[in-house]
Amino acid sequence: MNTLSYGLLGLLINESLSGYDLTNRANIFWHTTHSRIYPLLGKLEQEGYVTFSLIRQSDKPDKKIYSLTEKGLNAVKLWLKSPTDAPVTKDEFFFKVYCMHVLDSSGIDKLLTERENMYKSRIKYCTERIEHLREFYSGKLLTTNTTGFGRYITLKKAISDAENGLRWCTWVRELYENSSEINIFEYDL
Repeated sequence: MNTLSYGLLGLLINESLSGYDLTNRANIFWHTTHSRIYPLLGKLEQEGYVTFSLIRQSDKPDKKIYSLTEKGLNAVKLWLKSPTDAPVTKDEFFFKVYCMHVLDSSGIDKLLTERENMYKSRIKYCTERIEHLREFYSGKLLTTNTTGFGRYITLKKAISDAENGLRWCTWVRELYENSSEINIFEYDL
């Protein structure tokens, strides 16, 4: 079983979800697509790690809501105890950043603005998810033993990463704005 399969099982620990919802949740920290998720869910169901129930819809295809089985939970527990691989970074943006010195100022601005907008969108999405979590746990104590704990800390990590990305973009802009006046090695982030 691959890492994404284990991740999907992990997302189902707390609640049953549709393939669409699983994709959205997974994309907070693992880029994937619906076309990748659905075949994995089919395989996980065939192997007994998940089950699904159908919700009939008149105007659309029936929706499958996936739930974790005992076998799936045991697989997640074993996976959690196994060593974690080093993160894989595949980001086209940093290939572009590496050689952006050949761009004019408007090209640099466009490149940085695009990334800043992505970071802002991620912050907005994760902040909204945290608000939904707050509403769900309204009046209840949320501790490290609560099912929402993992969701909360991963959302906070995603927000922190995006905020750091925004700071980095601001720093790069400042370097370009002051490039004729400063030694870049002395202008720290």
